[in-house]
Amino acid sequence: MLTRYNVQRFFKVAAWLLVITIVLLSLGPPSSRPVTGAGNNVEHLLIFLATGAAFGLGYARRYWLLVIALVAFAAAIELAQILVPGRHARFTDFLTDGAAACLGIGFSYLLRELERIAFRFLGRAQAETRSNNSFMKPMSLIDRKSQGTAKRTER
Repeated sequence: MLTRYNVQRFFKVAAWLLVITIVLLSLGPPSSRPVTGAGNNVEHLLIFLATGAAFGLGYARRYWLLVIALVAFAAAIELAQILVPGRHARFTDFLTDGAAACLGIGFSYLLRELERIAFRFLGRAQAETRSNNSFMKPMSLIDRKSQGTAKRTER
């Protein structure tokens, strides 16, 4: 069953796998990099956007720490490329990477806020029964019994 804990664990694993992928692609030999039809900035944007979103969804309520950590990671990756033969560090890559990571974190924050608003606006029971959103915790058996009792007394 999908619960908030399982979904967060999934995004934590995905985030760290994306970090490993970034390190391998950035610090490996240029000949081992896959060639895509997208430009260099688009590639950087997409992988760091996904990484920021995965960290934001996996480590909720730590948004400012994630911003600092992922911008520092982007800087470290660019500086480490100086030491790799055939690779070079670009300030524009750092700016793209840092901005994309922040956008991904912002996207995850927006999703969390929308979830919170849905719970408040619709009420917890209605939000749980009307949505298949994996972030929402399923109703417990006790909640279901109390809802059934309340409906019977209203009639």
